[in-house]
Amino acid sequence: MLIIYAHFDTAGHCGEVLKTVEEGLLAKGKSYEVLDLYATGFDPILRPEEMIDRGLSKTDPKIREIQEKIIAEREYVFIYPTWWSNVPAILKGFYDRVFSSGFAFQYQKNGFPEGLLKGKHALVITTSGGPTFYQYAVRLRRSILVTTSDTLEFCGVKTKNLLIGGCVKLDETKKNEIKTKVTRSLAAFIGA
Repeated sequence: MLIIYAHFDTAGHCGEVLKTVEEGLLAKGKSYEVLDLYATGFDPILRPEEMIDRGLSKTDPKIREIQEKIIAEREYVFIYPTWWSNVPAILKGFYDRVFSSGFAFQYQKNGFPEGLLKGKHALVITTSGGPTFYQYAVRLRRSILVTTSDTLEFCGVKTKNLLIGGCVKLDETKKNEIKTKVTRSLAAFIGA
């Protein structure tokens, strides 16, 4: 399993999510790799030469290596904070550079997109400072939809998601809530 982690800090709410996912996978004897975009210094800037580079990246060996990991794995977990009702810029750049045309999707002759990552599954977990009901009722889960339907499902990946709201102060109550919700979602995902 490949975990894509997109937060510069591992001591906060997203860090608790990551820790809980890792503990859950270890308890189930599942192997995994964490791709920490900030810790690895992932470059989110899409360059013009990459736009003509179809399929596996020929212009950047680091992107090609990630794409090969995407191909090799069947399951992914995405962990990130919701900022401005969206994903962090580093994660958006990851989508732009890694889930590229000819690798993750292609346009058919009729103009409709075709996902090339069929048979893959992702659990998307995001945290938000705003309350969960606000993210659903007012913001319409925008941050989740950018990752699920706008990106992964577009590429053929089936998704499940979890939004954890009210992530302002990380105290024991919030840690327990994160542990409970993430453990339940991970168990349902692994069983999928």
